[in-house]
Parts: sequence; C-alpha cells; structure tokens
Amino acid sequence: MIKIEGVSKYYKGMDRPAVSKLDLEIKEGEICVFVGPSGCGKTTTMKMINRIIEPTNGIISIDGKNILEFDADELRLGIGYVIQKVGLFPHYTVFENIAVVPKLKGWKEDKVMSRVRELLDVVDLDPDENMYKYPNQLSGGQKQRVGVARAMAANPSVMLMDEPFGAVDPITRNQLQNEFLALQKKVKMTICFVTHDIDEAIKMGDKIAIMNNGKLVQYDTPENILFSPINEFVEEFVGSDRALKVLNLLRVSSIMEAYMPTIRYGSDSSQINEFYNNSNFAIVLNDDNKLQGYIDINRIVEKKNVEKWCDYIRTYDICLGIDSTLKDAMVAMLENDMKTIPVLDDEKKYIGVVNFDMIKSHVGREYETTIE
Repeated sequence: MIKIEGVSKYYKGMDRPAVSKLDLEIKEGEICVFVGPSGCGKTTTMKMINRIIEPTNGIISIDGKNILEFDADELRLGIGYVIQKVGLFPHYTVFENIAVVPKLKGWKEDKVMSRVRELLDVVDLDPDENMYKYPNQLSGGQKQRVGVARAMAANPSVMLMDEPFGAVDPITRNQLQNEFLALQKKVKMTICFVTHDIDEAIKMGDKIAIMNNGKLVQYDTPENILFSPINEFVEEFVGSDRALKVLNLLRVSSIMEAYMPTIRYGSDSSQINEFYNNSNFAIVLNDDNKLQGYIDINRIVEKKNVEKWCDYIRTYDICLGIDSTLKDAMVAMLENDMKTIPVLDDEKKYIGVVNFDMIKSHVGREYETTIE
C-alpha cells in the first residue's frame, strides 16, 4: 500500500508548488492512474514515491514505512520502474538488462537465469530466441515487454510506470495494455501509472487521480470519474463523449456469449449433417478447446464435400482476449469488417463470442443505469 499525506513539492522560482498538499492512498494490488494536463504534477508525484525527486514536506509511506527511513538506493531497488522510451541499456543483451537489479541485490547466477527466463515467458517473449539479443534487434513492442520484465525482475511489491506505452504505435499499444492487464490479474502489484490520455486511464485504472495545477481534483473509480465528475474541469477533461468512453470501461467478458455451435476438428461427417438442420455456421475447436476457425455448413453440403469438411475451415483474422475492452471489440469489428469475433481466455482457449448487437444493447443499459 502507498499512502501520501500532505505532500508538497516546491521549486525555486515557481509561482506555485509543483504538487500541493496531496493526500491519497493506493491500496495493495491496485492500479492508480495519475492523469491531467502537462505540468499538473502527475510525474512529479510519481517520482517522489521512489525519491528521484525529494518531497518538500509531507509523508509518503510504503506498507506503513516512511520512504525517508529507507536508504534511497535500497528503496529504488525495491520498486519497479518503467518509462515511456523503455530506457534499456543499448550495450546490454536482453538477459543483462533484466538481470541488472537481481545482480545488484546479490542474487546467485542460477537464480538470476531462472528469473530472467520466467519473466520472458510471462511477457510472451521466447527466452531462447530473445535472451541474447540486443535492444536494437527488437521491435518497439518487444522493447516495452523487456522493460516491464526488467521492472519486475526482483519481485517488487510496487511498480511505477511513466507513460509506459506512449512510444509505440496504437495497435501495439492496445495489445500491450491488454497483456499488462492480464499479467496484473496474476501478480497483483501496487502500481502508480502516469498518462496524459484519459481513455488509457479509464481502461487501466482501478482508481484515477485527476490533477491540475499541482492539486488533486478528483480521486475516484473510473465509473465515478465518467458519470459523476466533481466539477467543470473534470467534466471537460473527460470529454463530452462519456457514453462512448464506457466502451473502455467494460470488458468483453461481461457481455460475451457461448451460444455459437461448435464442432471438434476431425469429427465424423455425420455431425455436419446434424448441424445442417439447425445452423449454417459452426466454430471449429481442437480437443484442447483451441480455436481452429469456422465453417460455412451450407457451402460444404452444397458442394457435396461433407466427408472432407475440414478442408473448408476458414481462420479468423483476429480474436479478442478476455480482458479486451468493448472499445477493442468495436475497433476490431470495424477494421476487419466482422460482425462477430471469438473470445479466448488467458490460455488462448475459446470461451465465447461477442458481436455488435451485444455491445449496443449492453452499453445502452449500462449508461442508463449509471446515470440514474
């Protein structure tokens, strides 16, 4: 848990404090997103947590201990830190970059190696393929994954993230956001996340701290920020399209359905004939419930090729993860001209589908309920 009590930061020559009398509490395992216009104090606040910037007055405590009671270097070694442009050491391999903090903490070589391999698996980078590459051999998204792995290397209870996905393209950014939310479900770190993007704040945050001119304006859940803005500044900052921003608040898991008929890859052709009487479409799964694609049953029967039905399987251009937002789903539908998209769990197994009508119906109900 992070507790900030009456914290201010003054700089000589400024006509106001960079941060003024800030009070808030970030609960263990939560993501708190600081958001606001440039110069509002969000990054200064985050940097005071690990004493890159020393507070002028007030108290910041982590798990009940004042950060000023820690040796500054020891404090920073215990806090993960991810920045916008990643900041990987260009002359270090991926392994060496991730291993920096564990080695500084005196871990043995076999433990370091085990941890690096584990983390590369966690961030979906094959250890054997990537461990000894240099940063210039990685894509922007891969560098960002390595940056997250490095921040997690020594099992920190707290992570600071300063616009961590701001330097990558929108598609990769969306993917990294979803991957990080899936990861957070497993590791439950206490995270301070800085962004200038209110849509990202709504998607990523358990709590959102909106700041302006060094002061905390509203600290609340994304739902309350959207539907109960405390004043005109928050209302304008969130924007007039609040109903659409609900799409970033809701996950596909809240609306998906598993009603689509499914068939096992390699099943006897008699099942196709059974489907033909009830449906012209079926999703194809293997024995592990992994998605193989879909078939148009009418086309197979019309061509009298029921025995070779597996030859007619068509793959999906895109699937959604269970943590994808309804905005992710809408964008995927529009970009790929798809009305229905399958949803996969964290193990890439098929669990249902989402379509436009589901989104339209659910968002309408959600918006009406919340504003009553």
